[in-house]
Amino acid sequence: MITNKSNYKEYAYQNFYLIILTFLLPYNNGRKPYNNDVFFAFVFKKNVLSVKTDKPVKKSEIFDIMKIINGIVLCHSVKIGDIIKENISEDINLIATNNIEISMLDF
Repeated sequence: MITNKSNYKEYAYQNFYLIILTFLLPYNNGRKPYNNDVFFAFVFKKNVLSVKTDKPVKKSEIFDIMKIINGIVLCHSVKIGDIIKENISEDINLIATNNIEISMLDF
């Protein structure tokens, strides 16, 4: 239980102004994607990797960060905790929350 007013202010700030951003990134087994591939990846939950920010992000910066994230398509294997994109906003990195194994023979 929160006992003093400074903790209330910190709690309110963290819950109303900051958020850990999560997202699904498409990946393509080493080939260049077509526009429809990205759409079908999200609809059918195939060939996507879940990612999140390693620190809370200001809610006012979400749309700027989403523009950066939307341009990312993975073409290599990734392990949990790998940094996908560094410094998307003030020392905040985008990290993988799942493993994917991409073989260049799959395309």
